[in-house]
Amino acid sequence: MPANLETGPGLYRGSGQGTNFAAPFVILAGSTVFELAAQMHQDIARRCKFTRVWGWKTFEGQRVQRDYVLQEGDVLIGEGENMV
Repeated sequence: MPANLETGPGLYRGSGQGTNFAAPFVILAGSTVFELAAQMHQDIARRCKFTRVWGWKTFEGQRVQRDYVLQEGDVLIGEGENMV
């Protein structure tokens, strides 16, 4: 699902079960990991300290802080209590 530049990037959240590219999170351009976590659930946002990102501006599986600005097509992998 291509993202519309006016609405922002399409982001896909991965898990141990694999990445679901059919159901992306759509957020505003310039949103951070923390803002995505808050969109998912307030408890996730409160616990969020970092996540791992696969994307064109990061190394594969790079650990990023909650203030990292997400890019279109980033894949987030959350494992553990303090990750998205």
